[in-house]
Amino acid sequence: MRTTYCDDDDILVIRLSDKPITREVSQDWNTHVSYAADGSAVEVVVLDARASGALPVKVAHRRAACEAIRPQVTENAAMRYPISIEPDDDARAWGVVVPDLPGCFSAGDTLDEAIEQAREAIVLHLDGLLDDGEDIPPPRPVSEHQGRPEFAGWIWAVVEIDPAMLDNQVERVNITLPRRVLSRLDRAARAAGETRSGYIARLALGERV
Repeated sequence: MRTTYCDDDDILVIRLSDKPITREVSQDWNTHVSYAADGSAVEVVVLDARASGALPVKVAHRRAACEAIRPQVTENAAMRYPISIEPDDDARAWGVVVPDLPGCFSAGDTLDEAIEQAREAIVLHLDGLLDDGEDIPPPRPVSEHQGRPEFAGWIWAVVEIDPAMLDNQVERVNITLPRRVLSRLDRAARAAGETRSGYIARLALGERV
């Protein structure tokens, strides 16, 4: 096991093994666990480590910034989710169901709009699963769904989702803000007992701070 603490961003990375990472799960807004193909935990990343009480721990390596300390997820190909589209009529729009994601559906006034709306619905659905710490259901081939009676006469299409839109990998970014806004942000973060990065992350996730 190797631990690395990034002082600038208050991020703790605990590396448990050298196995390739194939899946990442958010336990909550600031704790992310990466797994190997065999289901074993490979790495734990804790944002706001000191502020959340994860430190002190015995840290093997300290770095001022977090670039290049995390491996890439090996499964980075686009995810292709089949969608089933109910043809429209004079009274209804084009309805879309995503069979691999129960509860995920959308609609559009045209076929093109229905497909685009389905893409947005899938991203929102998967994002919600990650926020809840749940696994992402893998897409299955269209052929596995076509025989289902509830989709008889429906049109089939495939929507590609960029895995980067759902990637929990910690990445250092630069933002540009007026100084007065930055000062207000830092005051609010200190009042909430957060670092700047942690406070922004909570706001982005819609959590109360």
